[in-house]
Amino acid sequence: MWSARRAVSSSSALASTPATTAKTNTSCTRSVTSNQAESASLHPVPLPDYRLPRLDEFGIVPCGHEGHYLLAALALGSSSFHYQLHIYSSEDERWTDIKLRNPCPEVSKVITSKVITLGEGVIGWVDFQHGMLVCDLKKGRPSPRYIPLPEPLPENRDRLEALLPGPSTRRFRDLTCINGVIKFIEMEHQATEKPSDPSDKDLLFNSDCILSRRFKDVDKKPKQARSWNGWRVVTWSRTVSCSSWHKGSVIGVADISVDKSGSRCETVVEKILHSGFPILSPDADDILYLKSVGKFNDPNGWMIAVDLRRKRVEALGAYSSVVHNPLVKAYCSFTLSTHVNMDPGIKVSACCKITDVGSCADDPYNTPAD
Repeated sequence: MWSARRAVSSSSALASTPATTAKTNTSCTRSVTSNQAESASLHPVPLPDYRLPRLDEFGIVPCGHEGHYLLAALALGSSSFHYQLHIYSSEDERWTDIKLRNPCPEVSKVITSKVITLGEGVIGWVDFQHGMLVCDLKKGRPSPRYIPLPEPLPENRDRLEALLPGPSTRRFRDLTCINGVIKFIEMEHQATEKPSDPSDKDLLFNSDCILSRRFKDVDKKPKQARSWNGWRVVTWSRTVSCSSWHKGSVIGVADISVDKSGSRCETVVEKILHSGFPILSPDADDILYLKSVGKFNDPNGWMIAVDLRRKRVEALGAYSSVVHNPLVKAYCSFTLSTHVNMDPGIKVSACCKITDVGSCADDPYNTPAD
């Protein structure tokens, strides 16, 4: 089976629609649009004459000025020393299967959970556990490069290792590329109770040493049984050619402001305490999107937009987890809206933008219908 779920383009002129094909199907329909065209066009993408593995993440590279493109997906090879790159050319209307050497065989192989564009024709396949594989698809014979990701934050190390490869690893990590700069973010939930640490004291009495042998309850608790009092996010950035990551912002939930003149601001603060699935905006606006719930078992959820530069909640949007499982990421980012003419004042979904003093008292669940 070939499941074509998402694609990313190295040009805002191209996009693709989600589609799936069963074993008996002969083609998969993808939507390829141009921001210079008056209307979108649909192009059927035929299946190759060889068996494809399950592929979920695709990259699109525009070719020339006639609307042609390359559709590419990365798959694991039969050994630890190579990958299989599957490329469809709209100009030739055929698939090509290319064997890629593993540029870093000592590291576990990249299992794609996200595809990003890093430059003109350059695509990155991201594995939030192991790193990113980079290829320039416009070269006749792509030469892959491996880029490691920053080490997980302390509370995430065991969690990240325990997660299955793929989409589940996006619960607290995200990566995007803006104007040639790769931006990475990680969210860490912080426990209210911390294991005892003798280095916190300058002087240890005999009684301290004796009592330390009696393990405190918090030292016995598994991490998943501890209570949490918030989170922090840490950002890093680099270019493809750079050999190091540069730390950016370190922001805790307590640093994020909400206008305090509103009567329900405390409710807003409570809702952002339990957040996950961070998504960096693909635009150069330093906006972070979060999926949030008031309590871990809350049937209703919120989408939160946080301005990292100003450390302020910018918008709220309500959704029901009856439809969307709160433990699963149910949204994707895209830049199509930057190429669509939208009249000022148009309300999108139930999103409530916080712009004026006192406006944080607005409750998205009570947003009047149009």
